[in-house]
Amino acid sequence: MKIRCIQPNNSFKAIYKVKVPKEIFSNSRNPLECKFEFDKFFSGSNGAFADSNGSYRSYIESAGYEHAIKQLYLGDYGSCSVDWLNRNSRSNIKLPEDNENYTFYVLTDKDAKKAQKKLDMSALKHLMLFSKVLKREKQNLPTDDSGLNYLFVESRISEILDKKMDEIIQDGTVVTLSAKEV
Repeated sequence: MKIRCIQPNNSFKAIYKVKVPKEIFSNSRNPLECKFEFDKFFSGSNGAFADSNGSYRSYIESAGYEHAIKQLYLGDYGSCSVDWLNRNSRSNIKLPEDNENYTFYVLTDKDAKKAQKKLDMSALKHLMLFSKVLKREKQNLPTDDSGLNYLFVESRISEILDKKMDEIIQDGTVVTLSAKEV
């Protein structure tokens, strides 16, 4: 990925909303690969967003969107979109803001710490939240297909993550940056 970007000022800690044209990425059809490329670029020698400890948290489009994409790929539904998941699970996961760019939210400093606490899904935390949501939504499961029912519960978890991310963003200062191809 070769991009040039307005560099953030490391002394000013904020939430960065970075718009990156999709055509910059080597495989723009796979959001998870794009996120990997983005993280690799910005955490490498560039280190644009890293604080003094080198830590930040980034999410493609939103925490819920990123979680939903991961679950689609894990469940062999990688060719399906989050829009498809929203329609079929009657959920409201945030969708991409536009068709030409990926939007990355990069949280630094105290916002990264909040995100680590509220949004990172360790296996145990995910399992506990999954069982809580499953118990609450059991009567709403749409089908007898266990794979689709799994995605239904995961879509509800994605909605929860989006709400938690909105809370973090609402409390912070958001700086919008646009990345351009070199």
